[in-house]
Amino acid sequence: MSSRESLLKSASVLVVEDNEFTSRLIATILRKIGVGTVYEAASAWNAFNILNISPVSVILCDLEMEPMGGLAFLTLLRSGRLPEGMTPNAPLDTEIPVAVLTAHTAPEIVKRARDAGATAFLTKPINPTLLQQRLEALLRERASNPVHGNGLLRVVFRSEVAPGVTKEHIKSIMAASQSKNPARGINSMLCFDTTHFLEILEGPHRVVDTLYGKIQADTRHRNVKTAIKDRIDQRLLESWAMLYMGREPPMVDLYRRHCGCDHFAPDRMEPPQIMEFLTEVIGRYRKT
Repeated sequence: MSSRESLLKSASVLVVEDNEFTSRLIATILRKIGVGTVYEAASAWNAFNILNISPVSVILCDLEMEPMGGLAFLTLLRSGRLPEGMTPNAPLDTEIPVAVLTAHTAPEIVKRARDAGATAFLTKPINPTLLQQRLEALLRERASNPVHGNGLLRVVFRSEVAPGVTKEHIKSIMAASQSKNPARGINSMLCFDTTHFLEILEGPHRVVDTLYGKIQADTRHRNVKTAIKDRIDQRLLESWAMLYMGREPPMVDLYRRHCGCDHFAPDRMEPPQIMEFLTEVIGRYRKT
């Protein structure tokens, strides 16, 4: 896969357009050129609903919509606020590139859109070649920003299970995570026993960073220690998994080789050993 194909495949684009025909046309073009995830929102409210739960790389937004127009949507997005009555799920990414879709190119309209926070412009009717060129430019610019880019982040941490937290509690917690994390673009694997957690999180930089901050403040974890926190180009994980670290002979052999003992002891492993351990565990999980 070329870097260009990889850039598009890893992207998620939100089309905010109240004209159903135009929205479907743009979405079809995006999928045809290889964009990995395409969201469609028929209103600004629907767009904020998506942004509230899902990572988005670039927004393509119509200016003329009802009841909230494109300029009002942009202004609210850049302020980091949701529409009144909508409950925040995670902090809004106020720096998502927004390409405005409009049939009007008058200087005063362009200026108003720029002032509201527009990053780029696309004139209707949409030219597929120009759309791809503009989208790739926005994605490259965003990916090059180490703080606000929509590149991938990998976090691996180890912690101790807090007193009173049982195996059943952990299963219920992870079931909730399983229902939320895929929508946020996060893949994860939790390895645990009755005393320790070892988890790997992979996904969009800002989303993973926010989630990890919540985990660090979670009282069900004690002595949370970051083992690895790196920007990555490719995920190690394909989905979500939770694995109990038992005492079966193959697992004991794994512990002896990586932990230097006959039980699950992530606190005894250095970062390189942790990645070797996780890579082997992930390989075994894929074979089951």
